[in-house]
Amino acid sequence: MARENEKIPTSRMRRTATVGKLAASEAVKQFGTRAANVTRGEEAAEEAMARRQLETAKQIVAVLGTMKGAAMKLGQVLSFLDVGLVAEEHRDEFQRELIVEGTLEGLAAARARGRKGGRPPAMSDDQVTLARKLADERDAEGKSTYTITQIAQMLGVSRPTLYRALDAAR
Repeated sequence: MARENEKIPTSRMRRTATVGKLAASEAVKQFGTRAANVTRGEEAAEEAMARRQLETAKQIVAVLGTMKGAAMKLGQVLSFLDVGLVAEEHRDEFQRELIVEGTLEGLAAARARGRKGGRPPAMSDDQVTLARKLADERDAEGKSTYTITQIAQMLGVSRPTLYRALDAAR
């Protein structure tokens, strides 16, 4: 996405200017579509207008997705209100895009705070090392001193978890 490289507008003036620029550019595009619809048939004109509305909605999602504070809250409110901005047949797609934007923003914020995400490992590196030593330990006859079940019980993990950890350690 091109907007990933843009700075996030943080000041109220900059957010207002960004939204104003969006409104002006979309109004010009809307006017151009209406002007072109004069030469189109009724069905083609309706289709062009629906495409313009969907494109406008996508632009709004893109711009609001780059903002913090009130502008982002406005985007969240728009996703739940029926303001007639998006044609009925495109409303689900518009809401899905708003959800995706919010999710991506949340993940980026978590990464910025040093969070990685995902489930934490069931076994620490020390536990894997210990499990490896116990699994490799042999008695005088060359048989394993401990079974995988015994090692798993000692470490408080399941046998499949232990097998995965031992395989990954190789």
